[in-house]
Amino acid sequence: MELEVKDVNFTNNYNWLFKLSDGVDEYYIYNDYFYYEKGLKTPITKKELDSLDVGHSILCEVKDYEGVKVITKII
Repeated sequence: MELEVKDVNFTNNYNWLFKLSDGVDEYYIYNDYFYYEKGLKTPITKKELDSLDVGHSILCEVKDYEGVKVITKII
């Protein structure tokens, strides 16, 4: 699925790092602790932290966890 970065958060105000959209729904890349709690591997590497910004698009895999669309892999 191709998604566009809509917002970036590197504060402690939210538990997500990136908010993305397909034009209809919102999807999230969360902090490492969220993925650890769910038994998942974080999709974020230093490359994504250094290069992703508002307006960029990525190809990714998404799963629904407790009603929230979570990005689980960046392709």
